[in-house]
Amino acid sequence: MARGPRVTIQCVNATEAMQAYERLLRERVEVLRKEVDDARVANRNRETNATILDLKLGRRKVDDLPPELAAELNEALDNRMKAVADLISLLSSEATVAPAAAAVAGEDPAMGQDGEPM
Repeated sequence: MARGPRVTIQCVNATEAMQAYERLLRERVEVLRKEVDDARVANRNRETNATILDLKLGRRKVDDLPPELAAELNEALDNRMKAVADLISLLSSEATVAPAAAAVAGEDPAMGQDGEPM
């Protein structure tokens, strides 16, 4: 685990020093909590992917999954399908924009840059 930067605290009295150390520790704990939360999310994503792979390979059956996991897998698959649909839409719009732009510029989209047919 990465350690935070070394910090030197200069204080006039012990109370100030204790408050400064407490503030420093609270900030560090907050950073570590965020790291743990991020690790939990990443772990859950890996677990979901592993379960999908097990289902795909026939190692597990959908009927054997707990309802919460089945709902989570359904949501993950819906998100993936939406992402693929968005990508297809983006790529198809780019494919229609390029010939249209070439037509506006007076170029034949079937011709290469050097004027030779593609």
